[in-house]
Amino acid sequence: MPSSALFQSSPAIALPPCGAFSSFASWQSQPPVSRLHSHSTPLPTHRNQLDAMVSSSDQLLNANAGKGPAYAAPLASTEENLKQPPQPQPQEPSVVNLYVSVALWAIAGCYARIFTERLFGSTAADVIDADTLLVPSFFDNVAGSMILGFLVAASTTMSKGGGALVLLTGMSVGLCGAYTTFSAWTLQTNALLIAPTSDVPQPQIAALCYIFASIATFIVAHRVGADVGALLTGAVQKAAPGISEGIIAIVNGVLLVATAIGLSIALGVNDNSWLEKRYWLSGLFAIPGASLRYALARQFNKFRGGRFPLGTFLANIGGTLACALVTHEFTKASDWDDTAARAFVTGFCASLTTMSTLVNELAILRRDHSVQDGVIYLASTVILAQFIVGMVSFW
Repeated sequence: MPSSALFQSSPAIALPPCGAFSSFASWQSQPPVSRLHSHSTPLPTHRNQLDAMVSSSDQLLNANAGKGPAYAAPLASTEENLKQPPQPQPQEPSVVNLYVSVALWAIAGCYARIFTERLFGSTAADVIDADTLLVPSFFDNVAGSMILGFLVAASTTMSKGGGALVLLTGMSVGLCGAYTTFSAWTLQTNALLIAPTSDVPQPQIAALCYIFASIATFIVAHRVGADVGALLTGAVQKAAPGISEGIIAIVNGVLLVATAIGLSIALGVNDNSWLEKRYWLSGLFAIPGASLRYALARQFNKFRGGRFPLGTFLANIGGTLACALVTHEFTKASDWDDTAARAFVTGFCASLTTMSTLVNELAILRRDHSVQDGVIYLASTVILAQFIVGMVSFW
């Protein structure tokens, strides 16, 4: 590189006028023969000017001494000087804290589902009696899908780490996942599908219409929740860094242990009716159901690069199969058998399966991949689940 180009590339350092360099430039412009003569000519003044330049550079270095290698302002451009330092990335929370949060919020989701279904006429979130199948889980799935859409949209710009992520995981996976249920919805639609014509004219057409209409309603509810949640992204983003993972872990752990002990004590009280015992046992069953679903999602949802959420698929299909088997083999041999079977279906199976997560994954597939992937995922889940329930029913 020519010497003149080297110095021109550092405009931030202003060098004093130097006769040596001006003489060098004039020497370059001379013919070769003249260069030889000029090179042999003594230049007594050039040495003094070079000494002055070196002295000036030494003063600059001494003035900047002690500022360390980060002191690059004289050589940096204005754009680089205006750059902000990189923000520290939030640490990934403990896996134990995540599971504890999911388990605690799953209990809340299970009881929210029981309350909603009793509000609309069902008895203890009953999926056994065919007369109460059609209505109750529909409202659970609508409300849970809307809440999940709200949570996902509100936390879009939130830093994914620390206590905020623990709380968000508990509310989305635990609360919404256990509040909504895919297994009960599948049994309801299958009961409509195979209903006698004396009860339902053209039951197959009615079942297909119900399937399409209900799924469309769940998707719309999720979208409405997302639109509302988008209004609060700024507030959530500001509040998230202040949520301590340590405090959340302690609170969740204490509440989970206290709740489990309280439910166990309530379950053992002899004065409770069998209906009340079913309530308490359902809450305990919700813990392993939601935890298993979360474990499957963490392990298998990246299947095919996320194009087919295999973990949620396995949870919904497995939970539906378990629900169908227990329902089919259900006998009223004793009050305890009745209570245990219904609590298992209401607590474990309904918390293992989820409609809100399925709807949320459809939105993700549409955004990140294609509508075709979402259709394949939805159709595979619904058709296989209906086939399993139908086979168990005719078994």
